[in-house]
Amino acid sequence: MELIYENGAGASVVLAGAESSAQSPYALTGAQGLYGVSAAVRLAEAGEESVWMSTCVKPRTIRLEGVMIGDCEANRPRLLACVTPLSPGWLTLRRDGCARRLRCHVTESPSFSKTDGTAFTAEMVAPSPYWEDAAGDTATPVSGWTGGVEFPLEITEGFEFGWRAIGVSVNLYNPGDVPAGLTLVIRAAGPVVNPQLLRTQSQEAIRLAITLEAGDELVVGTAVNGKHVSVLRSDGTRENGMPMLDPHSDFIMLMPGDNLLRASADSGEEAMEAAVTFRARYLCA
Repeated sequence: MELIYENGAGASVVLAGAESSAQSPYALTGAQGLYGVSAAVRLAEAGEESVWMSTCVKPRTIRLEGVMIGDCEANRPRLLACVTPLSPGWLTLRRDGCARRLRCHVTESPSFSKTDGTAFTAEMVAPSPYWEDAAGDTATPVSGWTGGVEFPLEITEGFEFGWRAIGVSVNLYNPGDVPAGLTLVIRAAGPVVNPQLLRTQSQEAIRLAITLEAGDELVVGTAVNGKHVSVLRSDGTRENGMPMLDPHSDFIMLMPGDNLLRASADSGEEAMEAAVTFRARYLCA
């Protein structure tokens, strides 16, 4: 196992565990808070039983312990300059070929032992306790052209180079442990009136009262603390799309497992290309 901390400026350090093959001057000797999630549950007393009111997942508090190897006088300033509370960073855990990361804020910069000055500890907090895939977002087209060309290419009678995927539900599989927000991007090749994205299992839908012209792009984000709607017009101007959102719309979250999504419009669906991206979230790395 190895942990990589990268700060907002792009500087990074590797804390290598005993079984890691990474060559690093910082050896990881202990880590607390990497696993498990705790929550605050609010109850109301009601007669003989208590009634559940709400649940709030608590931030993740992490404490790292390590020891420096080699030239401590050179390695100490580098560690202090990287693991700094001045800007948020990313903590990435690599193990068994899997890499997941966590957005963190340093609450206590590395402090060193008074004996030989090689052992150190650092603390940080993650407002969202869920780990994410470090590989990046998963992108899936839900409306547009589906290619029919494969190589080596053999053209036969009635061969189709591609076809429009209209009115078709697409399955997005979320491998994570908790619901994940999505980003919907709709591009118009011609007039598109009132586009929408429907999650067929629950009938939740994102609907917008808007007409997109050729070259326009609509972007909708549903992540927790990151909900937004924006429209980039073909002339380069950007509009706030929140006033165009249907009052009965839902900011769809992708549930763990299968999610059947379908993109459509009141008219102009054949001129619409839609894609959904998301990043799975996990309870532990």
